[in-house]
Amino acid sequence: MKVLLVFTALLVGTFSEQLFVGDQVLRVVASDEEQIALLRALGEQVDLQIDFWRDPTKPGRPADLRVPFSRLQSVKVFLESHGISYNIMIEDVQQLLDEEKRTMMLSRRMERSANEFNFASYHTLEEIYDWMDTLVADHPNLVSKIQIGESYEKRPLYVLKLAEDYGHDPTVTSLLDTMDIFFEIVTNPDGYAFTHSSNKLAEKAVNDLAAVYGTEYTYGSIADTIYLAAGTTVDWAYENGVKYSYTFELRDMGRYGFLLPSSQIIPTATETWPALLDILVHIQQHPY
Repeated sequence: MKVLLVFTALLVGTFSEQLFVGDQVLRVVASDEEQIALLRALGEQVDLQIDFWRDPTKPGRPADLRVPFSRLQSVKVFLESHGISYNIMIEDVQQLLDEEKRTMMLSRRMERSANEFNFASYHTLEEIYDWMDTLVADHPNLVSKIQIGESYEKRPLYVLKLAEDYGHDPTVTSLLDTMDIFFEIVTNPDGYAFTHSSNKLAEKAVNDLAAVYGTEYTYGSIADTIYLAAGTTVDWAYENGVKYSYTFELRDMGRYGFLLPSSQIIPTATETWPALLDILVHIQQHPY
């Protein structure tokens, strides 16, 4: 009997029509639980319009927060008055957004002229769906596209199913012979489309991972390694009897936060693949 595996990819857009001129991302480090509580209380003050890109979870673990330009002075005074250390991780959010938008526009022009899909660039939902169609048309013996439903706004939800006759890498071939593997490239098409059209800023194996580019990854439960959250996809999977459910929190490496430059897309995928392959082999050997 084959094992059914479904992989989902959270694709985050990195540009916006709203201006964030002068907004900064501060990296703060709480020294104790009292400072953790102060940071959480700070984030709950609606008038400050702060959003955490990395939540405060444990003393000594960095937290990243975007602060509007008009609130910078107030927030910095608050941090300093309570002895909470911080540094400026992103000097001007809008500058990074504009830079990435220029990169995307240049990439689109190059793709149109070369008739190729650039994996080192961010794409719109339509471009991703078009690429899926092209992939299936070019490799019908290796991959097929299946619609599994619709989103709340009636956008189609697709998965790509890999065929069995991959035939080159023996490990991958063995996996495909014993598993049905599905990739859901975009899990939230409504939110992804909204990211590219609205004025809201888009926030949205360890040794093998580090061996490729030296990026440091930590493994463990989400509550311990990232932050405590309820109602996640991992929770849903366990509730529905899925034995193996996990999340990769990928790069940034401490410089860009959620505004990951497109130049880091391929390195991120390259360093993640060996760890993913290790997990697949373990699942193959311990399916139940």
